[in-house]
Amino acid sequence: MSDPASHLGAKAESGVRYSFLTTNYEKADVLERSLESLLDVLPAESELIVVDGGSTDGSVEILRGLEACDDRLRVVVSPSNLGEGRQIAFERARGEICVQHVDTDRAYTPAVRDLLEVFAELEERGEHDDLVLCTLDSLYASRPGPIHEAGGWPPLGRVEERVFVERLCRSGATLRVLPVSLSRELPTTDTASARARARKWRLTARDLLRVGFSLRTLFRYDHRRFRWPKALVADLCCVLGAYDATELNSIATEPDAPRGAAVVESWQEVLRRQPDFLPDGERAILSPADVSTTFPENVWIDLR
Repeated sequence: MSDPASHLGAKAESGVRYSFLTTNYEKADVLERSLESLLDVLPAESELIVVDGGSTDGSVEILRGLEACDDRLRVVVSPSNLGEGRQIAFERARGEICVQHVDTDRAYTPAVRDLLEVFAELEERGEHDDLVLCTLDSLYASRPGPIHEAGGWPPLGRVEERVFVERLCRSGATLRVLPVSLSRELPTTDTASARARARKWRLTARDLLRVGFSLRTLFRYDHRRFRWPKALVADLCCVLGAYDATELNSIATEPDAPRGAAVVESWQEVLRRQPDFLPDGERAILSPADVSTTFPENVWIDLR
């Protein structure tokens, strides 16, 4: 990881205030729509960094074309998995404020600007200098400091966000939730077929096992979530993921973090299915330790 002091010095000289950070792999069918929806609403003095993990579907050519037309877009092509790509983007960021976990298979709304206004208002209160503001669709706005303190993004191909949130909680960062979604999913070909979805779950299982979940826990999760025919297919994906995990290094996290079936899902997914459930940092350490839904009404964003 790069030195935080030199990282912050480069930011001061760049004149960039906001860095929006994302990764891409094999999303050529929706990539242009996604990035243009974001470029259309970026505030002044912004940059958008896209790290492509080595796509072979024409994504790189699309990215280079967009980069040539818009000097706010910076493209990095680096063979990397999802978590590695997010860390590369973070280390290249020059902004005073980073918006992370942007995805290239989602369309973003103009209300992304409002996320930054809410962040600024919370900062002006002077309550926390380690604030990380997150949305229900997993955008994270913060200064670079709390991310450095937490150790950044884990080098995982899937479930990287769960470990990222755990690291933030364990580092003592102040996480607050703005209970809105600022994007919508764009259906992509990489999840259009049963084979593609099975491959995705195999990779997810692999990385859950790499951060300490047990195979038994994943089986229990499958049978809680799916009807039994689909659960058996998911179980097979888990077994294949377990084989894959033996070929890779494990990822060290806090040894006493829970690894039960209740926390296999990210806290965002739990909130979607149980809107009245607000994790408190005790029952599920992968959830923000300081959840707040008590913002004044004039800073809430209503997208309905």
